[in-house]
Amino acid sequence: MLATGCDKLFDLDRLPVPLSDAKLDGVAGDGPVDTPDIAECPVGFVPNAVGTSYKLAPDPLGWTAAKAACKNLLNGGGLHTHLAVLVDKVEYDAAWIFIGGMGSPWVGAFDTVLTDQQAKFEWVTNENAGSMAWDLSQPDQPDTQACARMRTPTGMDNETCAMIFTYLCECDTHPDIY
Repeated sequence: MLATGCDKLFDLDRLPVPLSDAKLDGVAGDGPVDTPDIAECPVGFVPNAVGTSYKLAPDPLGWTAAKAACKNLLNGGGLHTHLAVLVDKVEYDAAWIFIGGMGSPWVGAFDTVLTDQQAKFEWVTNENAGSMAWDLSQPDQPDTQACARMRTPTGMDNETCAMIFTYLCECDTHPDIY
């Protein structure tokens, strides 16, 4: 059951699109994709240690606006931009190093349930959400805090989506499907 107004934040009726142009690295489940040709990523994206490219946006926005801003940077040629998807602790650590421990940017995880009893966080690309790197005692307050941001070197925090933070965009072969 979605909280009132959340249907305006997410297009949850949209089904995942086939990733026919995706190039997975052969790791079971999910994992880093092959490094995109940096010439095809928008200006300002920097390659990282996990085979994708990041860009830290300097202007703070709410999560929904940040999601749209990242998504609109590029979509085509087999590459896509979206809020960063940090599928495991290795990728979280790479992103933490990239941002230099500065700030607490939004990333592409959001709660699709929004009840006071449980949280079901998913990535905007629908990649494997089973190994999200959460900070201690996070996620908390699942009824009001539906969006994720980087918080500390150890993990993410869930926060109210209307809060204003910088945001981390990623360029890779996975489209934002929400």
